[in-house]
Amino acid sequence: MTPETDRHPLVRFQIPALAVGAIALVAAIVFGMAHPSTFFRGYLVGFLFCVGLAVGSLAVLMIQYLTGGVWGIVIRRQLEAAVKTLPLVALMVVPILVALPVLYTWARPDVVSHDALLQHKAAYLNVPFTIVRTVIYFAVWIGAALLLTRTAREFERSGSPELSLRLRQVSGFGLLFLALTITFSAVDWGMSLDPHWYSTMYGMAFMVEHMLSAFAFSIVILVMLSTSRPLSEILLPSHLRDLGNLLLAFVMLWAYLNFSQFLLIWYANLREEVTFYIPRMEGFWGGVSVALIVFHFFLPFTMLLMRAIKDRPGTLRLVAFLILVMHLVSLLWLVIPSVQWSEAHVSGHGGGHGEAHAAISWLDIVTPLGLIAIWFAFFVNRLSTATIVPMNEPYVQEALSGEVAHHG
Repeated sequence: MTPETDRHPLVRFQIPALAVGAIALVAAIVFGMAHPSTFFRGYLVGFLFCVGLAVGSLAVLMIQYLTGGVWGIVIRRQLEAAVKTLPLVALMVVPILVALPVLYTWARPDVVSHDALLQHKAAYLNVPFTIVRTVIYFAVWIGAALLLTRTAREFERSGSPELSLRLRQVSGFGLLFLALTITFSAVDWGMSLDPHWYSTMYGMAFMVEHMLSAFAFSIVILVMLSTSRPLSEILLPSHLRDLGNLLLAFVMLWAYLNFSQFLLIWYANLREEVTFYIPRMEGFWGGVSVALIVFHFFLPFTMLLMRAIKDRPGTLRLVAFLILVMHLVSLLWLVIPSVQWSEAHVSGHGGGHGEAHAAISWLDIVTPLGLIAIWFAFFVNRLSTATIVPMNEPYVQEALSGEVAHHG
């Protein structure tokens, strides 16, 4: 096998993913013209999924540079490639900004004029300021990504200790800015779908969900690359075990934050807070809530407790892929009931939640999958521009020369 082939084992997926994504999006746009709200809520789900993979990868990459560890070396290229998709994700947000009045009731002047609470929040929740904040978010994310990846490339070429220190400094400050921007973006794009509801834990839960999805995605890609050189020559069961343990930690943190949010709101039982959970505890969405508890927490949690599952690439990939699927379901669960309930509330049916219990449309599935497929094609393109592992890392060099003992 040639070095070129080693470096591009996933390139065969690029054109099919791009074709599938384009066909799905065109079909969604054509049929969505008659139902713009349904199309754009599906588009928002796909956009948030792509944002999570890109920004979550940036957060995990910064954590790895701060903490060190061989586990980060074997997934670093996947994280870097995902981070490099941020310019594409920035383009994806444009339709959301154009369609703000379709998705968000606070962006409709006729609704705001009859709602005292929305008028009170108008200084923050308004179209011009939201656009400005969105530009700031992507400027921070793309700027941090460029600084981090360029410094990393210089460090790989020179091995300078000063550059290693700079990577840690950039990562330390970068995580602070990421925490702030992700929190505010979660409020803007997610929580404000129902502007009458709020939670102080929403932003933190959103950030952990981003990192969980990015970590799961990097593991799936790692296993897909695990038979290609030079990764196949250095990847050990202990690396997979470390990644499985970290994935378990993110799963537990996700569950803790979401359960804590639910518990506090249920215990307080305030009218303005329970509106988020009412449409998600009955009917179709009640079933989805149960599925999230079982398949987004209990099943991955149980499986990741077993060393035999974490040590095997196939089973670890299965758990990570399940988490990715449930992450998409979680975003559907977050977005669609809020949009449906807000529409019902605006149309004068806010006394009940029947519309929020309606089954989802096929557009809610096809639209995000089309967007995700296009993102994946771009990800593969970015991944194929570098070696599978950072070749100048001391551990990699020692492993390839046979100096690292097997610690399986």
